[in-house]
Amino acid sequence: MEWSQTKVTYSHNGNRQYQLSCLRSKIYKHAMSKSHKAAEELSKKKSTIDVSILKQLEGEVDKTASLFRTAYHMAKKNRPYTDYQDLVVLQQANGLDMGITLHSRYSAKNIIDHTAQEMRNKILNHILTEDKRFSVLIDESTTLSKKSALVVYLTSTVNNVPTVIFLDLVELESQSAENITNTLLQCLTTCGLNENFIRTNFVAFACDGASAMLGRKSGVATRLQQMYPELIVWHCLNHRLELAVGDTVKKVNNVNHFTSFLDKVYTVYHRSPKNTRELAQHAEELEIHVQKIGRVLDVRWAASSFRTVKAVWNSYRALHHHFSAASVDCTRDENEKAMYRGLMTKMETQEFLCDLGLMYDTLEEISHLSLTLQERGMTLTRADKLMKRTIRIIASMIISPGDKRKDALAAAEREEFHGIPLTASPRLRRIDSAVFLQSLTENLEERLFSTGSSRHPGVSAENTAQYTDLLENFNVLIPENWPVPLQEQYGETCIKQLAHRFRLDTRKALEGFRDYKENSSEIPENLSPLTNILNLIPVSNAECERGFSLMNIIVSPLRCRVSIQSVSSLMFVNLNGPPLIKWNPKDYVKSWLLKHRAASDPRARPCTLKYPTDKEALWALL
Repeated sequence: MEWSQTKVTYSHNGNRQYQLSCLRSKIYKHAMSKSHKAAEELSKKKSTIDVSILKQLEGEVDKTASLFRTAYHMAKKNRPYTDYQDLVVLQQANGLDMGITLHSRYSAKNIIDHTAQEMRNKILNHILTEDKRFSVLIDESTTLSKKSALVVYLTSTVNNVPTVIFLDLVELESQSAENITNTLLQCLTTCGLNENFIRTNFVAFACDGASAMLGRKSGVATRLQQMYPELIVWHCLNHRLELAVGDTVKKVNNVNHFTSFLDKVYTVYHRSPKNTRELAQHAEELEIHVQKIGRVLDVRWAASSFRTVKAVWNSYRALHHHFSAASVDCTRDENEKAMYRGLMTKMETQEFLCDLGLMYDTLEEISHLSLTLQERGMTLTRADKLMKRTIRIIASMIISPGDKRKDALAAAEREEFHGIPLTASPRLRRIDSAVFLQSLTENLEERLFSTGSSRHPGVSAENTAQYTDLLENFNVLIPENWPVPLQEQYGETCIKQLAHRFRLDTRKALEGFRDYKENSSEIPENLSPLTNILNLIPVSNAECERGFSLMNIIVSPLRCRVSIQSVSSLMFVNLNGPPLIKWNPKDYVKSWLLKHRAASDPRARPCTLKYPTDKEALWALL
């Protein structure tokens, strides 16, 4: 009785030593009692209270599930919480029984938070129970409400399929390396990944090249490697690619003149709807499709710069036609007409057209590489092959120009391009194509295959050598790299090194590799743990950029007060949740009903919509 009434105490007789001995005796006897052992067995099974509650509320599951689908639809479509009550009213008007409660925007928030947490628990329980290896991708940004946030992604295998998983969006107290590291580890721990599991299964870490992330002395990557020595740290290849292009722009003369002209064209049409409308009219007269002109070679990635150069090339005649008309437009002042006359004159020079053709061919290759590296299925070995191929192609353009530059050179010889007369300008100098392409090739090789120079503080020479060895070892898993004839023991040394590094069964890995050499059409089961690790090493941080793009859609100027936790739940459902037609909410509803009210709970106050009353008479007429 004293245990059931929480009145367990020691005897008041004797000294403290005797009292403690008395308590230990009672604890021991209780641990050996039949009631305690029965309680232990019962706790291993599903709680009888939970089962009883679910049986009583069995009829409420379907009604509550309708509300869950409505909230889920809002999260998938990035709709505000205020739409939830209107959607409930719409479904009630269509004859669906939606209950009498859980109709407010606060209920929508709680339902989405609950769904996201349950989904996160299912995913992490799968990773833990299956002892899956994982990689982490992070990036830091600022929301519209001026809050610093850290986005965290995991890459792991689900049914032997490498999958990128949005994990969480966490608010940062500061942007220091120490705080980012602590926040990341706390996020992983809060999600259920304990220290032993992280130490055993944490394969790789990817981030951008910010000093807080890749600082050699105290960056996030350095701190993580001190804690987990076998961790692979990877600087996003897309960011490296942009840095290589930026290095070339700074080094080569006359590139700034080209970019300043395109920035001026961007400003002309970005700030004036009138100019945009006039350009569209001229393009329609010339039967030309006008593409949007943006900035070039700025903070945006190479694909955006290529779209701008491509738009100028395809709209060349329409732009010249508009500049020519605007330069003699009587409704404009003399300064405006002089500006348009200068733009028109620049487009009539052979130098600008040749520079445009050179940038078109170069950025087309860089853009294609950038977009390919952003693919979710990109592996380290394939990325290495694509980067080397792109560098060879750009180097070959020194001797053999690309298609657009050939067209520009031919037009310069004819002194005409699409009906526009071209002249050589003594005041303008072309971009030296040989110097530009050679510089770009060198910068790509230095940035993409870092050698630990002072320009790359986040990557030491020792780490670069380790990554080179790692890449060479992984290359033996690619049948295209196998020599002919294939030796019996080819690649086995590399497989042993990889198995030792990632703590895999060396014997099984060797047997799997031998089977793979005999039949490369299918990856053997014994080799799949090693190939899965190859697929888990992230080569790009583009997934984090996509996450921040979604965050900016959710945290619009009208929703800038939404908390980071709510944004994280909305992002989790949007990025990880299945389509609505494939989502079964019943499991989530049942876990909800154990702690919250059902849709038809009579104890809750019904939620009513408030409408303006000044048009009641008009509505009655309609």
